[in-house]
Amino acid sequence: MKDYYRILEIAPSASPEILANAYRTLARKFHPDRHQDDRKPEMEQLLKEINEAYRVLSDPNRRRLYDENYQRFLDAQTRSRTSGPFFAEEPARLSPWVARFRWALGVVLLLAGFVLLIKLTGALFMGASVLLVRIGLPLLLFVLAYQWWIHRRTRVV
Repeated sequence: MKDYYRILEIAPSASPEILANAYRTLARKFHPDRHQDDRKPEMEQLLKEINEAYRVLSDPNRRRLYDENYQRFLDAQTRSRTSGPFFAEEPARLSPWVARFRWALGVVLLLAGFVLLIKLTGALFMGASVLLVRIGLPLLLFVLAYQWWIHRRTRVV
């Protein structure tokens, strides 16, 4: 979805007079006849976008429909920025039980990995406790902090 307000460089609450003034200013500024031959195709495309934005926003019915979809567009962008890599679906639709279960599942899988690491390193090296303290414990703290960060960023209904 194109952001017509950004194209015309106006706020969504702009009045029709401000809209018309912004359109005239941008149409004058980016008109292909005012630029050199090598930039004409680029300016023609930009002027088409400006004309399309003005055509939609100048008609009250089209603007109302666009504003409804524009708000959904902004909400979708916000959701995509606040969801973590382990929460591909919409986090707002997760129940608190599912969010807690995912948190617990991550911790259980992490601990199972450490048990496997200790078993393998214990079989290869007799100093498994030194490896656990120097490598495993900081890694465990890092992963737990990351899990907590993801959990805090996820909005739960």
